[in-house]
Amino acid sequence: MKKFCVNCGNTLDEGIKFCTKCGQQVLEPASETPIIQPMNKETTFNPVQKQEIKTSKHDVLDFIKKNKIALAIGCLVIIALIFILNRNPLSGTWVAQKDDDFPGTVKIAGNNLEANISVEGNHFKLKGKLKKEEENLYSLNLLDTKISGEIKDFYDSYSSEQEFVEEVIDNIASEIPIDETQIRQVLKGFDKKGNNLVFSVDVSKISKQAVGSLVQGVASRFTKLNITKISNNLINVTFQGQKIDLIKK
Repeated sequence: MKKFCVNCGNTLDEGIKFCTKCGQQVLEPASETPIIQPMNKETTFNPVQKQEIKTSKHDVLDFIKKNKIALAIGCLVIIALIFILNRNPLSGTWVAQKDDDFPGTVKIAGNNLEANISVEGNHFKLKGKLKKEEENLYSLNLLDTKISGEIKDFYDSYSSEQEFVEEVIDNIASEIPIDETQIRQVLKGFDKKGNNLVFSVDVSKISKQAVGSLVQGVASRFTKLNITKISNNLINVTFQGQKIDLIKK
């Protein structure tokens, strides 16, 4: 009857004292049943086990192929839930019932706000991010916005663009303790188009780099705009004590 090594399961020849494979001392009586050791890094890979792993991978791929429509629908449902849960209740396009109250539109998507205003051929655009203060109440700090636009026939009052720049420098320098270099940095966002003034200014950079923390701290008390949701079709905008009701377009 064949005998096997108690350590590695190797078949043993009659009369030997040590296993020829692992060197284990042969004790009498030697095991008559082969011992299967657990697989480790040095153990030879069993081809049957390899085939089972391959079969398992193929089963997963077959499942995906057969259920790809259901999986796609599941992914879409998850994405839709994420969108709904993170959707700003103010999202939409809002306008005033009368142009005299607010001659423009306010578009809100997520936390992004864009306001477009047109007055007598003059156009203004403001972009910023809303901050949630509490349920159905959001605020916008105008010092953290980007403002652009075009003012019609602006240079009718000036003989040249340089005259406008010098007047701005004189007026600002007399009110705010910043030097001319900082003021000119602000004016880089202003340009002349025919006789119109066009501008595109990142106010957040101006307030931090040019105006300075002191002026920013003082001005921030007057530049916070609040938006409150009254209903699904009505919001209220409050700025410096003035209130404007906007309806969903």
